[in-house]
Amino acid sequence: MHSEEEQIFLTYPFEGYIPEESKQKILLFKFMQYGLWLLLAKVKEQYDNNFEKYDIHRFKNAYQFMHQYQEQYEK
Repeated sequence: MHSEEEQIFLTYPFEGYIPEESKQKILLFKFMQYGLWLLLAKVKEQYDNNFEKYDIHRFKNAYQFMHQYQEQYEK
């Protein structure tokens, strides 16, 4: 999902304003989602080499969200 689409998707339930606590939770959920996909890809890679690039991509995304969370909320 592109950032503009994501913004529309996330602001709709909140009527245009996303509370800061919700933004923080959403970022954590993104990190966890990519972490879980990374683990799944590592398991599937044992049986199919096509998942090697997939798990690297998921790792990079999980790292990006973890780093973003640290910058925004662990000051």
